[in-house]
Amino acid sequence: MNENETVVRILPCASFDIESVESWLTDMAGEGLYLERQGNYFGLFHFRRGEPRALPYRLVSSLESTSILQQSRINGTPPPQEALDLAAHYGWEYVAYLEGFFVYRGTTERPREMETDRTLQAAAIRKVFWWNALLVPLALAILYFKYCRIYSSPISILAAPLPVLAAFFLALAADLVDVFLKYGYYRTLIRSLDLGMPLNHRKPWKPHAKYWLTWKWINAILVILFAVLFCLPRSLFL
Repeated sequence: MNENETVVRILPCASFDIESVESWLTDMAGEGLYLERQGNYFGLFHFRRGEPRALPYRLVSSLESTSILQQSRINGTPPPQEALDLAAHYGWEYVAYLEGFFVYRGTTERPREMETDRTLQAAAIRKVFWWNALLVPLALAILYFKYCRIYSSPISILAAPLPVLAAFFLALAADLVDVFLKYGYYRTLIRSLDLGMPLNHRKPWKPHAKYWLTWKWINAILVILFAVLFCLPRSLFL
């Protein structure tokens, strides 16, 4: 076994499901697969193979506010040095960034918890949710202008060939489903934290793994379809 080998895995749960992501990453560490600092690329997680250890993972909110300026500044960058030093003191190391969260891995199998105040934790997660909510109208605007690039007006889109219309509305429906699922999860999670209930860091992820993997493949196909339609000359759609 080559311990420097890089292994790629598809996340078998929702990326917004903090508890399932933590549980899955911990299980991967138990198999000797450790998340690399490159983090997540198009739903693919890159792992370094090593000696199996049950090292826990934690996702910690990266947001102090939901301003676009701040998010663009911290997106994909490590936490401040003082945060890294405090995490190291508790027995954690920063490894990646994932959708508004810093991903930490324990340096021992039983490190001290970094977040113990449920109220502050709920407030931090709430800010991540609202930031993600701001991205929804942005994504819809991109779709709108993308098709206006092909067609002369929004109304003329309705006269598009059936495959184009189907791809457009399927992608729109997929985005809306993700939004509602994300809203439901965060709403339940924040309510639990407000009531003083801790996160389930070992939440079972396997029962719904096939569902989420299928959903990710469907979204990937839609993305590829959109990319093809985007690159095709306008004359093909007139």
